[in-house]
Amino acid sequence: MKKLTKSTVLVFMCLIIMLSSVTFASAAKLDRATNLRATATTYNSVILSWDAVSRAQSYQLQVNIGDTGWKTLSKTITKTNFAITGLTTGTTYVFRVRGINESSNEYGDYSTKLTVTPKVGKVGSFKATTASMTSVKLSWGKVSGATAYNVQKLVDGSWKTVKNVSGTSYTVTGLKAGTTYSFRVRAYRTVSGSKKYGTASSTVKYTAGVGKVADVEISSSDYNSATLSWSKMSGVTGYQVYKYDYSNKSKGWY
Repeated sequence: MKKLTKSTVLVFMCLIIMLSSVTFASAAKLDRATNLRATATTYNSVILSWDAVSRAQSYQLQVNIGDTGWKTLSKTITKTNFAITGLTTGTTYVFRVRGINESSNEYGDYSTKLTVTPKVGKVGSFKATTASMTSVKLSWGKVSGATAYNVQKLVDGSWKTVKNVSGTSYTVTGLKAGTTYSFRVRAYRTVSGSKKYGTASSTVKYTAGVGKVADVEISSSDYNSATLSWSKMSGVTGYQVYKYDYSNKSKGWY
């Protein structure tokens, strides 16, 4: 057997060190992207954010729509957030992201998947005002992207549709005086003939009957008499007038 020279041994050692370096370099990997979240969602858009990955120079964002497979939205995102527009209300989108270091050709693992289903917003500023003894006017704020609004009434523990309206108010008639009703409203957007509903408003309770007399004032008076006036109320058959004697407070209103 040929005896190895000292120089040959040194060459082998150098080769081993070089191969070890290549192995470690190829095994190097970025950390997994974490905390993927939707920071803002509308009926047709979403802003995604995630935590920064150490040594990542950019990020690759992918989407899966209807379980049709992953498609890359962008692989040159240099920030830790990305706005996506042109989404369809009611469609489910699944997102994932990973870090990339182009200089060292390193990739991290994809983040945990995030599911987003765009929908119209919750109806706000919902209120009820008296229209007559047997009717109430419901009104609410406009919701961006809404096709129309679904007005509902609670009947025997279940919400029933009263009317679908395109505006931001509706007068419910046929109420029974002295009965308390619960109402709510939700926005919806029509997509391919199907209604995609948003979150319903808070519930408003209303007791039908004679409302509060408004605009009461003393139109004339002298030392021992006064003339009162007020706004006329629809459906009212009469009014009761009370007085309070401050010189004899024990009597109260009579």
